[in-house]
Amino acid sequence: MNCIEQMLSLTSQKEMAMVIKTYTDESYYDIDMTVHLEAWAKNKSHIFKLFGNKLKIEKEVETQLPYTIVEEKLIKFIEKDFNAPKFNLIKVFLRTLAIEEVGSNILERDFIMFDTTFKKGIKVSKCFKHLIKKAWLDEANVKFSMFLQSLIAKGTAVLSIDPLDYLTMSANRSGWRSCHAPDGEYRVGQVAYMMDPGSIISYVKASEDCVLDDGTVHANKIWRQIALVNSNNTVAMQLRQYPANNDANVMTVGEMLQKTIEKWTGNDYSIYKGEVGSHSFDRLQRDHNGNTQTYYNDVENTSFEVGNMIIPTSKNKDTFYQEVGGEEYPTIVVGATVPCLDGCGDILEDGEYYFMENASGRYDYDNDYDE
Repeated sequence: MNCIEQMLSLTSQKEMAMVIKTYTDESYYDIDMTVHLEAWAKNKSHIFKLFGNKLKIEKEVETQLPYTIVEEKLIKFIEKDFNAPKFNLIKVFLRTLAIEEVGSNILERDFIMFDTTFKKGIKVSKCFKHLIKKAWLDEANVKFSMFLQSLIAKGTAVLSIDPLDYLTMSANRSGWRSCHAPDGEYRVGQVAYMMDPGSIISYVKASEDCVLDDGTVHANKIWRQIALVNSNNTVAMQLRQYPANNDANVMTVGEMLQKTIEKWTGNDYSIYKGEVGSHSFDRLQRDHNGNTQTYYNDVENTSFEVGNMIIPTSKNKDTFYQEVGGEEYPTIVVGATVPCLDGCGDILEDGEYYFMENASGRYDYDNDYDE
């Protein structure tokens, strides 16, 4: 069995169809992804080899619970542990903050309360001393510290080229979504990432998976990020995060990429934080024809303006772009044209829907959307 045959043997069109049917309610379509999977196997075969002939590599990590659960726990915590009148101002303060700020223990904006300004970037717990008497502060800090510890759970960080992970890149039971959800505004984008040669789905998953009605299982993604690698596995990038920035997850994924590429090349690599900008893609990202315009990727929507770059330690990061595009460091390809998923052969140009009208008279979602 060759590499492509091995990759295809690890996929299930039935499971992929069930994901689409479950999340889009398009159960009356015969979903045929043969062409898409063949392109996936051909274009992603170099990453399959990079992963040691596997669709994904995993690492156990400590991670924060999904924000929906954090919110539930916060309500219970305030009612139980901060119910004494002496903590009333802290209760008001915590209820006013965004749940992301409470969970991370970091203010994401300047916050004003009773003529006191709490600056962006300060720890939430550091604000307590302005809200209660000094004699009560130790007790409040201990209670809040225990609450924060309760938000930490064992999770798994994953680098994946599993087709099911592309379809579910923004499908989860963790309380967040994006336009690349199966029922999202740009839902065909997932298939384009799946088919292109460069995109990897990196994510942190909860211990309990999402189980669909027919028993199909996919990862419950707490956090995810698209990573990119070039065709000879010598340059990598980390891009935009969802649903929120998480430095610990970014570094975990970055180190997983770094070590995997080091093993592949035999060279030392470094992670340069925040080095991926629009200028990077001018040299590092192209489509199949050498153009910067590609199908269904967030580069066009300026969504990849900040990220990390992973390159050989021996290279000067400021001049490395000059070497990209040659035989040693080819450009990274992002995005692909996506044929209609019902096998009619039509290409989904700009409607970002799974199906279009064909000879059998199926409904043309694209035209209906434009009207």
